[in-house]
Amino acid sequence: SAVAMGLRSRMAQVVLYAFGPFFCYPWKPLLNAAMGCSYEIGYKHFRAQHKAPANVAWHSVCLVFQVLSNFCLLATIDGHLMESFGFRYKWFSLVTAAMWCLSLLSAPCRAGIKLLSACSVCCAYLGAPYVPSGLGLAWLELVSLLGLVIVWIFNALAGGAWRGRETVKFTLVWVLWVGLWYTLALHAGGKYANYSNWAFVAAPSVLILLASLKNPVKPVAVAGAFSTRAMGILTNQKALLFYSMAFSASIMQGTAHEISGEDATLLSETLTMEQDPDRKLAFELAHVTFFPNLLFQAVMESLTTNTRTKKA
Repeated sequence: SAVAMGLRSRMAQVVLYAFGPFFCYPWKPLLNAAMGCSYEIGYKHFRAQHKAPANVAWHSVCLVFQVLSNFCLLATIDGHLMESFGFRYKWFSLVTAAMWCLSLLSAPCRAGIKLLSACSVCCAYLGAPYVPSGLGLAWLELVSLLGLVIVWIFNALAGGAWRGRETVKFTLVWVLWVGLWYTLALHAGGKYANYSNWAFVAAPSVLILLASLKNPVKPVAVAGAFSTRAMGILTNQKALLFYSMAFSASIMQGTAHEISGEDATLLSETLTMEQDPDRKLAFELAHVTFFPNLLFQAVMESLTTNTRTKKA
């Protein structure tokens, strides 16, 4: 019935957003295979909001940040499973990487694009255990912030569109953001470590409630980035720190869209699908699951277009 279909879509939406829309887990490729739209439709919507070369380049920085922090979270979860249940291998990370790569490699796009995507996932899987988590992980966002600045410097030198006011504004916002968490970690890190179990329950519970809203994109991103990060620092829990990155990754992509002047895909496209929740969810699933492929295809097309323009 229509009610059952609506309930199914809402439950899948909660699973998608409560754990970070751009983070992958073993169930996400399966959910996309069952309920997502086609790769071609996903790319059509994606490319419409990712035409500016600088925006595409900044999303490449975002990809590095989110895939690496994604597997840092999975590696931390594996560590808890190995310690608590005696698991000998990091199965959670391995299964996620395998399922995600299988989904990316099966997409109907050029082989080089699929290989780049699979390599990015594998590199994050292999490198995650060596990423330090000190001082609230502010350094990870700081490196990404430097990537933002470098992209826009090259964009300006190349004669690209330069939205100076927005660039300065959001750069300062991110500097303050990094400074906030660095300061909190320095002066209050682990102060409430005895409440870590409560934090592990509270953080996902709040996000599950927000993810059930009709339009969960902004509420989940803001609440997840702030509350989960704060709880992770105050209780000194790496899992919560990396979990918060699932939501700051969304904000980081939003920043790229604000600076470039192109609408954020999850916001602009899904607003036109409010009367069809199944179609809305199908697009969202394809967008976040195929994101590495979609991005690398956009990069390739941008490079090809620029090369042809210069020759002409």
